[in-house]
Amino acid sequence: MPNEVIIITYYWPPSGGSAVQRWLDFANLLAERGYVITVVTVDEAHANYPSIDETLVNKVSPKVEVIKTKTSEVFWIYKKFVGKGKAPAAGFANEGKPGFLQLVSRFVRGNFFLPDPRKSWNKYAIEAVKKLLSNKRDVTISMGYDAALFEDVKDIQSPRDEFILTYTGTIDDSYHPEVLFKALRNLTLQNSNIKYKLRFVGILAEGLKRQIAYYGLDKILEVTGYVSHKKSVEYLMNSTAVILVSPQVRTEEIIIPGKLYEYLATRKPIINIGSLKCDTARIVSLCEAGKNFDRTMETELTSWLQQLTEAWLQNPDTTLTNSNTTSKNYSRNQEVGQLIKLIG
Repeated sequence: MPNEVIIITYYWPPSGGSAVQRWLDFANLLAERGYVITVVTVDEAHANYPSIDETLVNKVSPKVEVIKTKTSEVFWIYKKFVGKGKAPAAGFANEGKPGFLQLVSRFVRGNFFLPDPRKSWNKYAIEAVKKLLSNKRDVTISMGYDAALFEDVKDIQSPRDEFILTYTGTIDDSYHPEVLFKALRNLTLQNSNIKYKLRFVGILAEGLKRQIAYYGLDKILEVTGYVSHKKSVEYLMNSTAVILVSPQVRTEEIIIPGKLYEYLATRKPIINIGSLKCDTARIVSLCEAGKNFDRTMETELTSWLQQLTEAWLQNPDTTLTNSNTTSKNYSRNQEVGQLIKLIG
């Protein structure tokens, strides 16, 4: 995988000047050497360049991707009232002998727009780069899953006499999974003839146990406590569907639970509860591995669980035979291969 470089520069063709030429040459030369180059710059329709050199536009390599943003600046005031339609050059070198308005302009610039009046472009550049990086998060090396372990447990069958939902690992009050309990309450009331089981393999907080009891689900609850890694995977394989919940914290959108990759390897439907903007939701969707629900989607989650129940009644084997093979890319063998390519 080639190395990727993002160049953030206000000055880019058709702007003229030495700063433009330097970064233009760097970008072109790096692109020719196999680097993936993206330039984030200002749209010339909104920019205020001291000089224009249209000939530089044709020098931009087709291998260089250019992303242009808006900006909000005060130079239009200078251009209209002081600069006679021109933005000031560095150090106001294009002003000649400054008049009163030009002296005022210098004072304002030197005292209120440090280090440069074009700093107002920063927020546009930062947003563009954030978006760019968010779209490149797949270039990321994940924790992956142990393919050999799943080979050992591949013959474990899905449950036929119980509809079992399994969560592995620790879960406490900060995860706020109440929408799951509400949906399961609705589901059990709708299907009193179905034997449901809500299974936690690992540590379940006492506060959540009380919530489960409050919704009348304590009679279908199973808590195994801590088990070996292999045993936890066996529980996953012996499930109708698996439950994934992210902790509701400030950084939730960038947290990817390590168990996600093992869930993908089971090829059981994943019920993912958390922010719909997070990387976890993106991966579940990409792999066609289940459904994502935020903490307000009680009706939608109930409906999807009902669909799963009806499908299970027709065929207890809920293995996703048509899931995206992208999930295979998360085995640790594949991830190590990506890491080797990345570090060369």
